[in-house]
Amino acid sequence: METLLGPNMHERCLVLSIKPKYVNRILAGTKTVELRRTAPDLEPGAPVLLYSSSPVKAAVGYATLQRIDTLSPSGLWAEVAANAGVTRAEYRDYFRGADRAHGLQLLNVVQASTVVPLERMRLLGVEPPQSWRYLGSDVADTFLDLMRAG
Repeated sequence: METLLGPNMHERCLVLSIKPKYVNRILAGTKTVELRRTAPDLEPGAPVLLYSSSPVKAAVGYATLQRIDTLSPSGLWAEVAANAGVTRAEYRDYFRGADRAHGLQLLNVVQASTVVPLERMRLLGVEPPQSWRYLGSDVADTFLDLMRAG
């Protein structure tokens, strides 16, 4: 059976809360870097669950973390501008006042066959994060099973 945690047996999965317009770009393959003001503590190869925030309010896909780049905001923009899926103005607004900027490089993005709505997530004991949070392997695998059903 395929699991979200894959062959490297990661102990946890990252759940990213992302605005619908940006998660749609990730699912379409035009955005391969998710931008964050704070960085999770994860190793390359860790699974990432994609939660589309309001008004969608559902887990809509998953990916693999390739790496996290941490630089000054201007330095990160120089590295990821073509893959960030945002305008320079959006980028500047998001990182205004920040000393560091984090770019989560995503690969192996899969759109869910069946989305997991917020109500179902809560029944599984998962409250979507404002930015990101971790899930244990058992809950992450339950999400994969639900998203692959269809």
